[in-house]
Amino acid sequence: MTGEIKLNDKSRHTVLIVDDETINIKILSDLLKDDMQVLFATNGEDGISTAHKSHPDLILLDIMMPGMDGYEVCRRLKTNPKTYSALNPRMTVYDILSEPLVIHNIGDAESRQKTVLELMALIGLDEHLLNRYPHSFSGGQRQRIVIARSLALNPDLLICDEPVSALDVSIQAQILNLLRDLQRGMGLTYLFISHNLAVVDYIADRIAVMCAGRLVELAPSQQLFKYPLHPYTKSLIAAVPYPDPGQPLDFSIVAAGRDSDPDAWDAPFIDNGSGEPALIPVGSGHFLRAHEVPGD
Repeated sequence: MTGEIKLNDKSRHTVLIVDDETINIKILSDLLKDDMQVLFATNGEDGISTAHKSHPDLILLDIMMPGMDGYEVCRRLKTNPKTYSALNPRMTVYDILSEPLVIHNIGDAESRQKTVLELMALIGLDEHLLNRYPHSFSGGQRQRIVIARSLALNPDLLICDEPVSALDVSIQAQILNLLRDLQRGMGLTYLFISHNLAVVDYIADRIAVMCAGRLVELAPSQQLFKYPLHPYTKSLIAAVPYPDPGQPLDFSIVAAGRDSDPDAWDAPFIDNGSGEPALIPVGSGHFLRAHEVPGD
C-alpha cells in the first residue's frame, strides 16, 4: 500500500485484486468498482508486476506474493469490536484514542492531540470529556468512542461485527446515522455483520448472505430484498415479523429454506452428484450459489 490516507480524504483510490479464480475477481470488481479504480491479476508474478507499475492503495490477494508488505494491509483493516470489552476501564478517553497512534509510532505528542480532537469532533463528543473514564459514559457514547478509536489509523475498511446489537433501539438509530455520515464524509467501506435485517437494509449497499459459513447469495440491497433467489435468503426475509395481523409469517417459505436441512432445498441449490453448486452471475451485481438460474 502506498502513502497515507488522511481523515476526510474523498479521493478515488486504486485496488489490485490477485486471484486465480475469475469468479472471485468478478465479484470483488463488482463490489468495488463504484468506489475505487480496480486492477486485477490472475497469478502472483503478474500481481507483483502490476503492483510495481501502478502502486495501488490496496491489495486483495488469494496468492501469497513475495515482496508484499502485509503490515500496512493489517494496519488498514481495523475491527470495530464489542463496546464494553473494548474499552480499558483504567484508561481515559484521551489515552484510548491516542493508543493506536502510540503503538504504530505515528506523529509526536502535539500531532496526536490534534488527531484525538478531530476524532472527538467526528463522533459528536465534546473535548472536555477526554479526561473521563469509560464507566462515566452511556452505551451509545461508549460505542462512539470505539468507532473513533477505529478511525485513528485512517483505515479504508471497518469491519463492524454486530455494532448496535447491545444498544437500545433509539441509540441504535443514532449510531447507524453516525456510521452513514462517517462513510459519506470519509469515503469509508464497511464490512457490516448483522442478523438484524432491518439494520442491514438501512446500512448496506450490497448484501452477502452466508449459510453455514458459505456465501449463498450476493446482490445490491434493494434487489436482494425485492427479488431473493436462494431458498435460505427467502427464508430469512420471510421470517421477519410484521406488526400487522393481516400479514402473518409464511412458515412454508421459512421451512423450505431452513439451514438445518439444506438437502431439502430445491435441486439447483444442492449437490447433484457432480459437486456443490458454484457462485454464478444472475443479474447486474447479483450472484447466486446454484447449478443453474431457477426457472431456466
